[in-house]
Amino acid sequence: MAQAWLNYSFANANLKLADQTLKAQLESYNLNKKRFDVGIDSEVPVRQAQISVETARNDVANYKTQIAQAKNLLNLLVGQQVPENLLPNQRVTRISKSNVVGAGLPSDLLNNRPDIRAAEYKLSAAGANIGAAKARMFPTISLTGSAGYASTDLSDLFKSGAFIWSLGPSLDIPIFDWGTRKANIKISETDQQIALSDYEKSIQSAFREVNDALAVRQNIGDRLAAQRRLVDATNTTYKLSNARFRAGIDSYLTVLDAQRTSYAAEQGLLLLEQANMNNQVEVYKTLGGGVKANTGDATQQQPSTAERKATNNAQ
Repeated sequence: MAQAWLNYSFANANLKLADQTLKAQLESYNLNKKRFDVGIDSEVPVRQAQISVETARNDVANYKTQIAQAKNLLNLLVGQQVPENLLPNQRVTRISKSNVVGAGLPSDLLNNRPDIRAAEYKLSAAGANIGAAKARMFPTISLTGSAGYASTDLSDLFKSGAFIWSLGPSLDIPIFDWGTRKANIKISETDQQIALSDYEKSIQSAFREVNDALAVRQNIGDRLAAQRRLVDATNTTYKLSNARFRAGIDSYLTVLDAQRTSYAAEQGLLLLEQANMNNQVEVYKTLGGGVKANTGDATQQQPSTAERKATNNAQ
C-alpha cells in the first residue's frame, strides 16, 4: 500500500516536471521557427527543437498512464474508489522520522515478520520445540550501530560463511522430541527436515533483507546530496546556454544539450527521492512492521504439536 502511494505521488511529480519541460520546449520551438521564417537560421534548429517537443509530449503521456495505473492499484488495495481529495497532490518527502531507526535495535524485532512466524508455525506442526530451535538458530545481536546504520555484528554474519548452518546436526534434541515423533508416524523425519530448512531459510532471508535495506539507508543521503548539486549545476548551465543563444553567441545545439542534461538530472533526482522513500518503507517492513519491540519483552512461543499432545495425554 505504501509503495503504491509513493508510485502515485512520484508519477504526479514526474508529470509536473514533464509538463514544465514541454512548455519550455514549445517556447524554444516557436523561437527557432521565427528565426527560420525570417531567414536568420536554417531549418535544422527548428527540427531539433521539434524533437525535444515530441519527446516531452511522449513523457507527459507516459506519466499520465503511470498515474492512472497507480490509482487503479490504490483502488484495488483499498477495496473502493479513493476520493481525489485523499490522493497526494505533492510528492511525499517523508515516511518516518529520521531518528526512528536508532542505534542498538535488537534482532528479536524480526520475530514479528510474517515469513518467520509462518515458518515457526510450520516447524511447530512438525513437532519442534520452537524455543529450542530459536535459541539454537536465531542470532541474538544488535541490528543497528551508530546513526541507525547496519551494526558490525550484522555485517559479520555474512562474512566467511558465518551465517551458513549445517542442517544435519540441528535435527536433534531438544529441537525435536524423537520419542513423540516415533509414536506419531504422521510426522516423518523428511517433513521435519523440510520444516527446519524452511525456518532456517526464513531467518537467513530476514537478516539479509535488513542488511540490504540498511546498506541503502547508509548511502542514500550522499547520493541525494550529490544529485541535488548536479541539478543545480545543470540548471545553471541551461540558463547560461539559453542566454548565450538568444544573444547570438552560441548555436541552439548547445542549448539543446544543456536542456537534455538538466531534464535528465531532474528526473534522476525524483528517482532517488522515491528510492529514499521506498527504503524507509523497506526498513520498516524488513524489521517486522515496526520498531516497537523491546529486548526485555517476553516472547510468547506457540507450543509444538508434540508438546500439545503430551499435555493432553497428561490430563
